[in-house]
Amino acid sequence: MLLLDEPFGSLDARTRRELRNDVREILNHQNTASILVTHDPEEAMEMGDKIVYLQEGRIVQSGTAATFYDAPLTAEVARTFSMANVIDGVIEGDRVQSAFGDWPLDCLRNASAPAGVARLAVRPEDLIVTRQESTAKGAVVVDRRRAGPDIVLSGRTDSGQRWVTRLNGSNGPQIGEAVSLAPVRGSVMAFPPDFNSVQSSQAAR
Repeated sequence: MLLLDEPFGSLDARTRRELRNDVREILNHQNTASILVTHDPEEAMEMGDKIVYLQEGRIVQSGTAATFYDAPLTAEVARTFSMANVIDGVIEGDRVQSAFGDWPLDCLRNASAPAGVARLAVRPEDLIVTRQESTAKGAVVVDRRRAGPDIVLSGRTDSGQRWVTRLNGSNGPQIGEAVSLAPVRGSVMAFPPDFNSVQSSQAAR
């Protein structure tokens, strides 16, 4: 058994990526079991056959990288492993209300999510921004930057809530422009409103 405790933390980004590849190949070739401790979610997903995520000293979720990305158990896991925007919201009737806007129920991954207060998570690539003339129930772009082939926009709603979205190509709103926010249909993840409720539901299983 090999224990690796933040082994790549002091390296520059390029060297870190290359060394991770080398170490993973060596461990697989030698068929060596190992435990890697890291605060980098990308590193955990790239290196681990199984990931265990701890929060406040307790196990929140364990599983494969695909499980963490596709089926996070809490809003914090979604934020950590997919950079999701996390906001408080209310599911009521056929609507989902939040600081980002008033959306139809089919924006949720699980349309049968229980009514009431919830923590909502939507990934940057699933958040659609549309130019508008007024900032009422909307948002303003405060930063725009290039990330490879994509453009990353960030901003604030009229209530001060931060948001981030990722666009393909070079088009899209500019800094200072007013926008409305809407999710891709079926992309919004809904979670219990607090961490302890998730712990309680897991303990009851």
